[in-house]
Amino acid sequence: MIEQVKRIAVLIFLIVNLGVALAVSYTEYVLFNRFDEAFLSARILNKGVLLIVSQPQCVFSAFLRQEVLSEENVSNFLRNHYVVVEIYPDPDLTGHFNFDMYETFFSIEGKIYTYEDLYNIFLLRGTPTNAYFSKDLKLLSSFTGSVPPTEYLQIAKYLSQNLFQSGVDWEQYKKKEDRYLGVSELKPITAAEREYLLKNAKNIRSVTLEELASTEHSLDPHLYYIIEKATEEEIRGFLNQIGLTLYSVYWLKKDSE
Repeated sequence: MIEQVKRIAVLIFLIVNLGVALAVSYTEYVLFNRFDEAFLSARILNKGVLLIVSQPQCVFSAFLRQEVLSEENVSNFLRNHYVVVEIYPDPDLTGHFNFDMYETFFSIEGKIYTYEDLYNIFLLRGTPTNAYFSKDLKLLSSFTGSVPPTEYLQIAKYLSQNLFQSGVDWEQYKKKEDRYLGVSELKPITAAEREYLLKNAKNIRSVTLEELASTEHSLDPHLYYIIEKATEEEIRGFLNQIGLTLYSVYWLKKDSE
């Protein structure tokens, strides 16, 4: 009986700690006032970008940060698909962007705007405004306001699967359950890109396969993992061998080591 109680206590401990590990606050993955860095990081990571235009005293923006972006299902899904950045209308900070009559997209060679300019350009009817960009960093859609976590997650799933571009009706889509979470991706990066991510990105961890093996039961599958000193074949073999799902894995190209 005592041993059974001990086993139950250990199981509860593991579940509680796993829950803590997976509950990620918005501060742990949302970049703040780092416009160019978000888009450049997303290009390396092969992610879209979710740009949130807000105000420090906006109660709806506060609700979005604390009740929506920090909700477990929302934060996990966003980390799988987007680099999230929030900006205030700061006239002293600048970012690059390209606006023309046909396409709106990020380009580091684009025109320089202050954050105050970007705030006025992207703002729809108030704050927060949520602007979604595809993996090729083109503007997909945007909306103003903060909705409950369940609906916010539906919007992110709808846009991340290109359903908007495919003509899938939003009103019909949101009536059905969508269990899509994402797919696991492995991508090579250069040494320079590695250094850029470690300096500028959030939600990122640099590890070896040995370190992964020693912590596999407490890993957050939604982090961006840079695997050091391993080839793609070694990484795939390791993940398959232990049956571990990590959504975003990166390794160094051999010619960049």
